[in-house]
Amino acid sequence: MSDRIAATRYVTEAETYLKEGLLWEGVVDMSPDGLVVCDWSGRICLVNMRAELIFGYSRAELLGQKIEVLLPEDVREVHGTKHRESFRRQPGTREMGVDLKLRGRHKDGEEFPIKVMLAPFATPIGPFIGSWIRPIHLSGGVLSSTQLFGSPE
Repeated sequence: MSDRIAATRYVTEAETYLKEGLLWEGVVDMSPDGLVVCDWSGRICLVNMRAELIFGYSRAELLGQKIEVLLPEDVREVHGTKHRESFRRQPGTREMGVDLKLRGRHKDGEEFPIKVMLAPFATPIGPFIGSWIRPIHLSGGVLSSTQLFGSPE
């Protein structure tokens, strides 16, 4: 088989996987950041594998929950009323809380510093918000995979 025919077959298979969502599913799950997608009301609609590891919840536990379940209890109410409403009034791709020390909350109750990027996007069924979440060291550096998930065995 010639290289050209093999390349054409490869592209055709990749397009098929893309149409079926299989390729995107792999890309989303292998992201180095946690990805949580919410509908406009703040309900979680999609969670990648990295977000499951960061927060300690399974997808099944998070889907349908409000995004505030991933935040410390002392900021949940203000996030749900003030911050989400502010974002809905002026949506745009941006880092969340640039001047704030953002924290996430693990299922076990442990709180940890995070950086969050937000990006709204439109779909035929309505608007959604993607949140890319990265845990950080208290010193401000990004955690390595080994620090976050342990060493491979």
